[in-house]
Amino acid sequence: MNDRLEEIRNRIASLSNTELIDMLEKNSHQYTPEALSLAREEVDKRGGLISERTQYQKQARPPTTKTFTSNRESGGGAIFILQIIAWLELVGAIIVAIFFLLNPLIIPHSTEIGLVIFFQGVFLCAFLLVVASIAENLIQIRKNTTKS
Repeated sequence: MNDRLEEIRNRIASLSNTELIDMLEKNSHQYTPEALSLAREEVDKRGGLISERTQYQKQARPPTTKTFTSNRESGGGAIFILQIIAWLELVGAIIVAIFFLLNPLIIPHSTEIGLVIFFQGVFLCAFLLVVASIAENLIQIRKNTTKS
């Protein structure tokens, strides 16, 4: 029995790092428990190849498409509705400003009122879009920092 274990130990010692990792990670169902424990010992002798490789894979994994699009999904409809309100408010302000600018004789100071309404619409739209963008970013930060 000891000769057999020694033979397995020698075979495992002659494996390359890649073959050893494949033996433990991908093909572990093909080997006996004794061979797997000897392979783990060999990995420990070589400096823990598996834990380093697994740790590297976790850190080096590129972001998925879901990472870039999930902030809109997780915010529900609130952020989307806020963006729609911002654009509708801008369109409404432009329409009202045009009405005031085209009727200077009927309404006193209509030119000034029209310009004020136009700029108010532009600034309020920008403010609401910035708030929506901040909300999206906060949701993304929360998702990236939450342990899952």
